[in-house]
Amino acid sequence: MGRATAGLVAGLVLLAGCASVSDADARACDYLFTQQDSDLDEDLPALEDVVEELGPVAEGGTLSADLQPFMQRVVSDAERLLDGRKARYLNSHVLDALSVCMDQGW
Repeated sequence: MGRATAGLVAGLVLLAGCASVSDADARACDYLFTQQDSDLDEDLPALEDVVEELGPVAEGGTLSADLQPFMQRVVSDAERLLDGRKARYLNSHVLDALSVCMDQGW
């Protein structure tokens, strides 16, 4: 009986964690997921879209404390590439941000 109760409690905790993803986090994760297959290093219109879509939420404080720094890195890398500078880890930062999305239960 104790194991069944512990299993039920663990399941409820997992479900509660999945339900705690904010709307802002979910939208940012959804958007970034759609962009992950783009060759962002070479696609200037896609980079502009990333900055336009994620820039305000990454800097605006509407994202969770876990996700915000990762989205800020993605936006910063995109801005650097748009300015003609180098950003060697953009694809890694995209994958890191998506990993945080999944960790949050997105």
